[in-house]
Amino acid sequence: MCIEVDTLVVEKQPCEAATKVSVIIPASRLYKAAQALLPLYNQSYSAEIEIIVVGPPGVELARYWPVIAVHPEPIYEPGRARNIGAAQATGEILLFLDDDMLVTQHWVEQNVRELQRPGIGVVGARMPGRSRSFFARCVDFTNCGYYQHGYGMDYPVGAGSLGIHRSLFQMVGGFDAMQRSGEDIDLCHRVQKLGYRSVYRPDILVIHDHQNTTLSRLLRYNYKHGRIGGLTTKIQHCNIGLKNRLLYSVRFPPLFLLAFPIIALLAAIQIIAINMHDHKNVLLYAPFIVLGKLFYEFGILVHLLKPPDPLQISIKDLWRKRNYADKGKPTTGKPAAPECELEKQNWWRRLQTRIRKKRFTFFKKLVASLPRPLAILDVGGTQEFWEKMEFICDGMEVVLYNLFPIITTHPGLSSKQGDARDMHEFGDRMFDVVFSNSVIEHVGAYEQQRQMAEEVRRVGKKYCIQTPNRYFPIEPHVLLPFFQFLPFGLQVFILSHFKSPWGWKLSSKQEAIDYLRGIRLLTEKELKSLFPEASIHKEKFLGMTKSFLVYCGSGTASPE
Repeated sequence: MCIEVDTLVVEKQPCEAATKVSVIIPASRLYKAAQALLPLYNQSYSAEIEIIVVGPPGVELARYWPVIAVHPEPIYEPGRARNIGAAQATGEILLFLDDDMLVTQHWVEQNVRELQRPGIGVVGARMPGRSRSFFARCVDFTNCGYYQHGYGMDYPVGAGSLGIHRSLFQMVGGFDAMQRSGEDIDLCHRVQKLGYRSVYRPDILVIHDHQNTTLSRLLRYNYKHGRIGGLTTKIQHCNIGLKNRLLYSVRFPPLFLLAFPIIALLAAIQIIAINMHDHKNVLLYAPFIVLGKLFYEFGILVHLLKPPDPLQISIKDLWRKRNYADKGKPTTGKPAAPECELEKQNWWRRLQTRIRKKRFTFFKKLVASLPRPLAILDVGGTQEFWEKMEFICDGMEVVLYNLFPIITTHPGLSSKQGDARDMHEFGDRMFDVVFSNSVIEHVGAYEQQRQMAEEVRRVGKKYCIQTPNRYFPIEPHVLLPFFQFLPFGLQVFILSHFKSPWGWKLSSKQEAIDYLRGIRLLTEKELKSLFPEASIHKEKFLGMTKSFLVYCGSGTASPE
């Protein structure tokens, strides 16, 4: 690639202290790195500026520019890339610059002067986006909202433009080489712990040419960084600031499940408030700032449930980012791992198993006084479920009733194929008990649910039907807060573009539509309408009703 350079050289003014500066650019895209270099050779700073390019583009750029090329192999940990560049630097001041940042003429000089002030450890810049399109501005405020306004403040700054003395950088040990998100905030916190200030200076200006100009890119970016970063920085520095302390207190998955919509909303409100004075139109972007923060916090939730394997991420990135372009699109579907293996990997599945055992204890008490032999119809049941519940015994015959035939090996179990909405093969009151666990919400619309309810009441002398509560904050099938209340189109988008905390991802829009059409959660009022003579037992989780057990025929009192 041939790069033509036509640089306008300005007259350089002498600086108060002729301090050598090393500019370090971690680069993965050749055209971006070349674009970032041009304004660096038009600086007003009079002393020596050393430019180090880390990554594959460096070799090509060194043929046309006086830059130092370091580590020509791809590096996917940004902190590690910056550390490699810093190790080669000879300047007294290190200025880190991302390859999608365009600096102004006085960028180096302003950073140096700020760092020469007493007590300043780290200095960051204002980072407005280059594109003025609607979703590009949403990205600016959602991802870099603390670096858009015109107020100088003391708080951690982004590594897109970050200045620090080399001696202080070495003292704190550089960036965390293993973190792939939040490594800049972590560095600033470690500097603060040594008594130095981390300052944001809006007069230092860089233009962020991120090219994220669509809603899809906004949501993907936020989910990805939440997923790979988690709460690592907040947990490590939980004693710094109220925000870190609060996030540390909800680091456990069940608490974070309930708290993260509030966390996302508060983060969005803070960004809007801090930018209102300089950017009145930030209110136009507010809904998408909230949405972006929700996806970021959702990514954190997934990280808490199943932290990513750093080695696995690196291998995946090596495949997806070959030739310096991230154009890959994973197309994996639902995993085929056995449920027992999933339980070992997934905290929520282990909790679900414990809840089911507690629920089944309730069922055992319901039928304890019934005479044997006992005929039970399990609508939607499996042999594995009954084995886990340890309730297959003499004097009991269980018929597993499903849309598709299943294999049974236990003498007390048999299988029959059919539709729960039309069990014509069974006579009236043919079974002592009809049992069903999380099935009625999958049979279709309310009319189809009514048909199943009528059949259950017809074929069973008694029944016990379990179903999730529509108003429980966590949607149980996709494990997302308030997912059941989102617009259908947004639900489809989420399921077809992002992996569920369960570990699966639907591979197409149509598959997501079909999946969602197979779920209709019920309310307590609807259950009372479907089973008017029944009693309802409420299963509680963290003080809230997680699901309902509708039972009839065992007396009026709940067998607590």
